[in-house]
Amino acid sequence: MQEVKDKTGPRKVAVAALIDVEKAYDKERNAAEGLPQGSPLSPLLFNIFVIDLPKAITTPKSRVFQFADDTAIVVQGLNLELSLRKVERVLKEADVFAANWNIKINESKTK
Repeated sequence: MQEVKDKTGPRKVAVAALIDVEKAYDKERNAAEGLPQGSPLSPLLFNIFVIDLPKAITTPKSRVFQFADDTAIVVQGLNLELSLRKVERVLKEADVFAANWNIKINESKTK
């Protein structure tokens, strides 16, 4: 087993931040603002709306994954402390993106 460890190089740590946009698909909402609830187009329109989020996350060794109204951002670092600092930076970048587009990140669902 030691032989395998020696050949894999230095260990790295990956940390993920899971982000949920508040009220993106809630059941009831005024259609004058936001996306039409219950419409089959809502997921597509939302994805178009947030398509530039990966470009807004500029932290090195980070990657954005999106599905429907859920977003996962994974960062990689040499140790847990550095990875957690990167997650803090990524979350700040996501907050700036959300503020620019007048959307709110649901902090109670963000882990």
